[in-house]
Amino acid sequence: MTNIQYKELFNISLIIKNNPYDDDGFDSGTYRVDFQNSFYFFKSDNMIIETKEEGGITGQVFNLKTIKSYKIWQ
Repeated sequence: MTNIQYKELFNISLIIKNNPYDDDGFDSGTYRVDFQNSFYFFKSDNMIIETKEEGGITGQVFNLKTIKSYKIWQ
């Protein structure tokens, strides 16, 4: 885990493919996941998103093969 308290926090939206082996996401479909007050980084073949919440930090790991696209903004 990185030290999120010293990082700039962003809003992050991911478009996730239902089937990671579907190259364009149109055959199997996609869905959207949104995060607020979050920090992201890449480690190996994964995107890790850490979200600051009351009482702590929640982290989620996404394999890059499952991500069709993402948007990061403040």
